[in-house]
Amino acid sequence: GLILLTLAWQYLPGNTESLFGSLVGVGFAGLLVWLIRILGGHALGQEAMGFGDVTLMAMIGAFLGWQAALLIFAFAPFAGLIVTFANFLFTRDNELAFGPYLCVSALGVLLFWSNVWPWAANGIFAVGPMLLIGVLSIALILFAAMLCAIRWSKDRAFENATPD
Repeated sequence: GLILLTLAWQYLPGNTESLFGSLVGVGFAGLLVWLIRILGGHALGQEAMGFGDVTLMAMIGAFLGWQAALLIFAFAPFAGLIVTFANFLFTRDNELAFGPYLCVSALGVLLFWSNVWPWAANGIFAVGPMLLIGVLSIALILFAAMLCAIRWSKDRAFENATPD
C-alpha cells in the first residue's frame, strides 16, 4: 500500500493531495488504535478495544487527517472521564464503550480547530516526524507495561483473597 501511495503521489496529477491525506489519515489512525487493541488485549488478557473503535478512528483519520486523529485519540479519555468515573462509582462496571468519547472528542477538535491547531503545531507536531514516531513508540511500550502491571496486581489481589 505504501508503495502504491508513493507512486500515486509522484505520477498522478496534482489534485490527489486530498486523497493522499485521507489515505494517510486512515492508515495512521487505524494503525494506532489497532496497535493499542493488540497490546492492550495481550497485556490484559481480554479485549481492550473493539474493532468498531479501529474503524471509527480510521474514518475520523480519513475525514480530518492524521494530525487531528492523533489529537482526537489523545483527548478522548478526557471526554469520557467524568461519565466513566460516575459509572464506575455507581455500578462498579469498569468496561466502557470508547466510541462515543471518540466522537465527542472529534466534535470538540473540529469545533475548536482554530484554537487547537496553533497549540499543537507549535508544540506536539513541531518536533518533527521521526521524534514524534519515537515518542509514540515509547508511549505504546509504556502503555503495554502499565497494563501488564495492572493485570499482575489484579491477579495477585485475587490470588490472595479468601472466599467469604
